[in-house]
Amino acid sequence: PLVITLNKCGRHYFVDASAEEEALLSPSLSIAVNGRGGLVGLCKRGPGGINPSLMTEMMEVAKKLAHGLHSAVDGHIANLHEG
Repeated sequence: PLVITLNKCGRHYFVDASAEEEALLSPSLSIAVNGRGGLVGLCKRGPGGINPSLMTEMMEVAKKLAHGLHSAVDGHIANLHEG
């Protein structure tokens, strides 16, 4: 699985914030997505809450981002095996 972290800021969120940004933003949601696009883990960190509708949106964004990342990682691994 790949883990995508989204940090909440007001009613919006950032994807994979830097350490400096993360220190200023709270809470965060780390979402693990397997190669088939299934959510296999979820971890909320930091003070404050996340509205359920925003959490659902964040999970969908993580699934979409993970799809592209899984393709890139799989391609890289295939290239390593060929070389």
